[in-house]
Amino acid sequence: MDRIKKRVILLRHAESSFSSSSDFMRPLSEIGKIQAKSVGESILSKNEWKPDLVIVSEALRTRETWSLISKTLSIQYSPKLLITKTFYHRGWEEIVYQGGFIEEQYKNILLIGHNPGWSNAISTLSKADIFLEPAWAALLSYNKNLNWQNALLDRGSWNFEELFSPKF
Repeated sequence: MDRIKKRVILLRHAESSFSSSSDFMRPLSEIGKIQAKSVGESILSKNEWKPDLVIVSEALRTRETWSLISKTLSIQYSPKLLITKTFYHRGWEEIVYQGGFIEEQYKNILLIGHNPGWSNAISTLSKADIFLEPAWAALLSYNKNLNWQNALLDRGSWNFEELFSPKF
């Protein structure tokens, strides 16, 4: 088997509250805060999967999910962070677009976004039929020597490795 060249963690934001009239500004619920910390611990436990780049939707619930995860991860290191409006309720096509800006020095990326786009992206990249619940993360690997954008365009060629769900 070829050596893994790239890894992607597709993470759906943790459970949100319905306390805001704006979907974009919905904060995490109390359960969501616990979920985010739990998935952060799961990511930290997989040493080879620790992200060196994180791209987060600008929606409040995704930023809060990352904030809680980063507090867990920062015990050991701090990955580069990008926040984008374009991940809001988008999927594979937007991931491919962002892939055009990812430098090759990054080998493990964490993408925090929304459903149904993230579940559809998992299916497009790996052919795995997985529906991400809040704070679930799918770990995908890629073995070919292509740049990020071309690798993300390579439908069905990513390997589904593991699914993390919150433990509490």
